[in-house]
Amino acid sequence: MIELSFNSSDKRVVAAMKAKGPQIRERLSDKLDSLMLELQRRIQQKLSGEVLEHRSGKALGSVIKQPMSTTETRIEGRVTAGGGPAFYLVYHERGGTRQYEIVPVNKKALAFFPRGSIGGSIASSNSPMTPGKPVVRGLYFRSGSQRGALKPGRVGTFHAAGGVVVMKVIHPPLPKRPVAASSLEELNAKIIDGLRQAAVEGLRA
Repeated sequence: MIELSFNSSDKRVVAAMKAKGPQIRERLSDKLDSLMLELQRRIQQKLSGEVLEHRSGKALGSVIKQPMSTTETRIEGRVTAGGGPAFYLVYHERGGTRQYEIVPVNKKALAFFPRGSIGGSIASSNSPMTPGKPVVRGLYFRSGSQRGALKPGRVGTFHAAGGVVVMKVIHPPLPKRPVAASSLEELNAKIIDGLRQAAVEGLRA
């Protein structure tokens, strides 16, 4: 949250601001609206691979610039994120507080590459472990009730490519990777300077 106050300003400045209240509010509201749009875009940029990887689009879609709220004494602009199906963003923003257990839901075990599918490698006669190849293709069932399950005949290839099979995983607490707070901190000075300039323009209008 950023608060801009003129309570301790020169009495003549305060009087002038009261006299031109409508013009100043309009300039401040327009400026804050554009700054909140910039904040929204900055957060979305961090959710597009800069801080967190963009996958389903749920996190990006949850970043919303809310309508401006203006009264005689208050102008409020907000950008919200992490609502609905993207609730998990709060855990990235604040960091996890405890470790948690991951177990199979409808399978007998968990089969995965420790560094994700891009961490897979494929064996060849010239290079036993060539990283970065799309080895996951053909290893899993792609349709039907077994979709996503490791094919029994491909377990050897899966292991050779660096995959592991376990009954459960104890995941450490999520590291703190803020996207909203850090974006606001980066734009903090620009927002304050922009609002001050808008107030001056309102006084001169």
